[in-house]
Amino acid sequence: MGSLLFVVLLIVVVGVGVTVLKGKVGKDEGGGTIGSGISPSNLQAKAVLTEREQPMYWRLVEAFPEHVVLSQVSFSQLVSAKGGNRSQNLQLFRRISQKTADFVLCRKDFSVIAVIELDDSSHKGKETKDAERDGFLKQAGIKTLRVKQPPPVELLRQAFASKASAEQVVKHEAKASP
Repeated sequence: MGSLLFVVLLIVVVGVGVTVLKGKVGKDEGGGTIGSGISPSNLQAKAVLTEREQPMYWRLVEAFPEHVVLSQVSFSQLVSAKGGNRSQNLQLFRRISQKTADFVLCRKDFSVIAVIELDDSSHKGKETKDAERDGFLKQAGIKTLRVKQPPPVELLRQAFASKASAEQVVKHEAKASP
């Protein structure tokens, strides 16, 4: 009798546990919850690039037809934290993993040539953070070009021919600004 009572109690406990877990893990696509209580109605699809970023993407594609242009690439795909101890590497990974590059110019083998950042008004007052981001990339040997607006195709091509040409892109932007 004792073992029968134990089995019945065990079945009840497991049944209650399964019921509780079902409620926390999620429900079907019929409108229930997902994960830890996040409603699917809180999620909406959006464009990968903003209206301001799209012309820059197409300008890069036009300027570099023999290359691959990627957008919105996580820094964790561009650089890795190595050389420190496990704790240091993890701490550095956490600092870089939340950052995203606007555009990445790659060779056909997807090796990185440069990161291109389109700096708009949202970057005002964030110059220190931008410099830190550029520093991460520079340390990994990745060139960064920051522009306020899409430069002409020829200037983009020149920007990757030499450092002096990158300065020409910046000077061109200064002339074009009101």
